[in-house]
Amino acid sequence: MPAGAHDRDAMTTVLSATRLSKAFGAIHVADRVSFSIDEGEILGVIGPNGAGKTSLFGLISGNIRPDSGYVEFGGKDITRWAPQDRARAGIARTYQIPKPFTHMTVAGNLKVAAIFGGGVAEDEVDEWID
Repeated sequence: MPAGAHDRDAMTTVLSATRLSKAFGAIHVADRVSFSIDEGEILGVIGPNGAGKTSLFGLISGNIRPDSGYVEFGGKDITRWAPQDRARAGIARTYQIPKPFTHMTVAGNLKVAAIFGGGVAEDEVDEWID
């Protein structure tokens, strides 16, 4: 194996999608999309406007239900999980224009997200921030 190559058998798949498809009427926004992301790996999604990038993230986060295919996270099929359940497990989408609480510090905003979004104790969040 060349230097720097990944030994896929030794890697743990964290997130995968298999043959995800979604259409809105005659418009196919995802057509049998498959990928896997292993622990420590970074995957980028690029494409022109209208290519389906945002729809793909909606399918992964649960904001959009696929017509077919499935999503696995940590070895569990999460295809039918609600978005809030996926967020608690660690998958959530963000938007290009964030909407933080402007009267709060960055640390305060992180606390709100962790405590109310993930059920994390406030003292645990304090440890992360320090």
